Parts: sequence; C-alpha cells; structure tokens
Amino acid sequence: MLRATFFLLVLGCGSGSDGETDTTPAGTPEPSMKDTLGDPDWDPPGAVGDQVPHFVAVNQYGEQVDLYDYAGQGVPIVIDMGTSFCAPCKDLAAYLSDGDMSHLVWGVDEETGEDEYYPWWSAEYAGLRDMVADGEIYWITVLFNESESGPADSDECAAWHDEFPNPDIPVLADSDLKLKTWLGIESYPTLNLINPDMTLAIHSTSGPFAVLGHLGDMLNAE
Repeated sequence: MLRATFFLLVLGCGSGSDGETDTTPAGTPEPSMKDTLGDPDWDPPGAVGDQVPHFVAVNQYGEQVDLYDYAGQGVPIVIDMGTSFCAPCKDLAAYLSDGDMSHLVWGVDEETGEDEYYPWWSAEYAGLRDMVADGEIYWITVLFNESESGPADSDECAAWHDEFPNPDIPVLADSDLKLKTWLGIESYPTLNLINPDMTLAIHSTSGPFAVLGHLGDMLNAE
C-alpha cells in the first residue's frame, strides 16, 4: 500500500507556499480525488458496492477530518468501529499500538495448556500492524457511545490515543452515530473495508471476522 501513514508532524494548521491557509488536518494524505466523488446520502443501510457517505468527524487533536481525505490513495481503508468501554476493542488497539499479540489472548486451552486468541484472531495476522505502518492499508478507529454518559467526542479520542498510541492510526468520534447507523453496527469491535474509490468492499454489522480474514489473505500473498 502506497506509503500513506498518519504522520503526526504538525498539530495545527499551516500555510501553503501561496500564502493560503492549509485546512487539511494534520497527518492526512493529500486528497487526490476527494472532490470528484460526489456526495452520497446517508440513507441506511449500507451494502457492498455502495459509496460511503461523507463522514466528517473530530479526531484526537480536535480537528475536523473528512473520511474522503483518504480516498484515491490506492490502498483499502479499514474502519474499526468500537467503544471506549469495549474490552476486545481495547485489546485490538493495544496490539496495534505495540505489536504484542498477547493482548489478544482471552483464555487457555484446557487440554493443551496453550494460549487461545479471541475467536476472530489468528497467529497468521501477526503482520497486520506492519501493514498499517508500511502504508499498505489505512486503519481508522471510530469511537461511538450510546450510553447515558453522552456521545463520543475529541476528549474521548484523545484519551484512547494516549492509552493506545499509534502515529499511523487516526481516532475519530462518531458523535451523532451517523456512520454507526449507516453501517448497521450491532456489536463491537466491528471492521468494515472501503475501497480507494470509497465504495464498501466488505460490509459487516457484527465482528471483525470478514475483514481480518481478507487482510490475512493479503499477508499470505506477500
């Protein structure tokens, strides 16, 4: 995947060579087709082949990020939907932060005494973190909250990033549950995969199985 990582070199807006203010959020790639893809509506539910609507959300730095900033870069986009109180979501984020797969062990096999991973994880996925770091995929974490504590916001994204730092992964807040509703998310963590043209390649309402299996195939093909 074309080197397109989420570099955290600048935390504010800069100025272009022509003197105009650059409003592109820090760390996002240069949009190559963002303005050519139209503006699909938010009528749920989404389905494979549908164009994902323009999802604009605040990130861990308090900046507004348009999901379409990642369009047209030649690599697929993983949308990782979760909540700040979801233990498996945190375990996946911990692995993506430090590469230690022991975070994804959830038990011990009574017969063999060997560690058992979450049912959706496999040792074959060990290279997933490197895929993100090498720009072979974009990984975008999207937090949402339906509890009485209120919607997900920039502070929640910042706390998540502080706990599970990864300079290549933006953390966005689905504050009004638009993306959660359009994708029909029923449980978490749930992964969806978007093509570079912003069409939905793999749609899941529950769990990371399908997308992780696809990424595993990509790893095995390398």
